[in-house]
Amino acid sequence: MDVLRLSGNLLISAVRRNKAVFFVCLLLLSTFIYSKVNTLDSIIAISKDGTVIWHIPLVRSKPPRRTAIFPVNLTQRTINGAKQRTDEHSTAGIKSLLQFNYSETTSVKDITRELSLPWTHDVGNRDKIRKEMENYVDTKRTFVLTKGNVKIWEILQATIANSSFRVGPDLHRLLKKTPIFVNRTYNTCSIVGSGGILLNSRCGSHIDSAEAIIRLNLATLGPFVKDVGRKTTLSTLNKSQLKSFRGLMTRKDRRNLVNKVKVYENIAILMHSTSVDFDLTLRAARILQQHINIYFIHPNHFRGLWDYWKTKSLPKRPSSGFYMVSVAIANCEKVNVYGFWPYKYDVNGNIMRYHYYDKMHMSSSHSFIDEFRALRKLHQQGVIKLHVASCNGTSS
Repeated sequence: MDVLRLSGNLLISAVRRNKAVFFVCLLLLSTFIYSKVNTLDSIIAISKDGTVIWHIPLVRSKPPRRTAIFPVNLTQRTINGAKQRTDEHSTAGIKSLLQFNYSETTSVKDITRELSLPWTHDVGNRDKIRKEMENYVDTKRTFVLTKGNVKIWEILQATIANSSFRVGPDLHRLLKKTPIFVNRTYNTCSIVGSGGILLNSRCGSHIDSAEAIIRLNLATLGPFVKDVGRKTTLSTLNKSQLKSFRGLMTRKDRRNLVNKVKVYENIAILMHSTSVDFDLTLRAARILQQHINIYFIHPNHFRGLWDYWKTKSLPKRPSSGFYMVSVAIANCEKVNVYGFWPYKYDVNGNIMRYHYYDKMHMSSSHSFIDEFRALRKLHQQGVIKLHVASCNGTSS
C-alpha cells in the first residue's frame, strides 16, 4: 500500500510538471500492479477528502477477487476541472464506484440465495406504494398522451431536463381517445428485461402464463423462446432502437421495422414523447399505426414517477425497465420481474451479457445497480417478485 501511495503521488505531481516523468512513473506503477493483476478487478485513486481521481476497471475473463484503492494528495480543482465524490466519504460510497469486487462476489451469492427464498405477496405494501405514487401523478389517466388529456399546440415539459416540446397536429392526430390500462387492472403481469441473466433460465412458460407481458425495446424472441417466452402485450420502443433502421428513409428500412413488429402478436407499442429526435419517432409511429396500436408516454407521468423515486434515493433518470416496473405496480395485482441483473458476473462467475440476444458485455452503470437495489427492496416487501435464477420447479 505504501508503494501504491508513493507511486500515486508521483503520478499526480508528474502530470502537472512533465509528461515524460509522468510516463516513467506510470511504467513503475504498472510494473507493481502487474504482479497483482491476477487478483485485482479495479484500481482507484482517491484523495484525502474522498474525491475520486481516477478509476481503472480491469477487463477480466474470471471473477475478480479484490480492488486496489489508494489515497493520494490532490486538491479538487485538478481533475480536469471536474469533481467526482464518494458518498459522504463512506465505504458504501467507495463501493458504489466499483462495478464488481470480492465483497460483491459474496453479495451476488447472497442476493441469489435471498431471492430464492419463499416469497409472499403483500397487498398492503403494494397498495401503500400505489398511494405514494398517486401523490405525484395520476398513474392511470396520465400514463399516455390522449386526445382528451392534451391539446393541439400545448407545450409540455419533456422527460429530459430543461427541455420542452409542442404537441403539433402530426402528433395529436396519432393519439388515442382513451389511455391504455385506464379501465382495467391485470391480475398478473410479467415485466421482461433484456438482461443476460435470462439465458438458460427456462422462464419462458412462466413469463407467458401472466395475463399481461411487458417487454423492452422489441427485444428479440426467436431462438430464446424457452427462456423469455413468446407472448407480448406491450413493448417500449426508444429512439436508439429506431436509429438502427437508419432513419427509416428507405422503403427497405421501413419494411424491416414493420417485419420486426409483426413477429409479435397483438402487441401495442409505447414510445417516449421527447423533443430529441422526435421527428424519427413520429415517422416510425406513422408507419406502424397501420399494423398495431401506438401510444406515447405522457412526460408528466414519467417525470411524476421520477420525482417519486427521488424520495427513495434514486435521483437519476429511471431506465425504461425500472419505469415499466413502476407502471406495472400501479396497474397489476401481482408483478413478476425477469431479466434484470446489473452485475458483470453471475453467481457461478460467468461473464454476463448485457442483453440476452447479443454478445455485448455488461456496461458500467451505477444507476442500474441502484435500481436493482430498489427492486430487491420491493421484492422483500412483497410488492414484486424478482426472478434471477432458473424457473424450473418454481411457481410464478
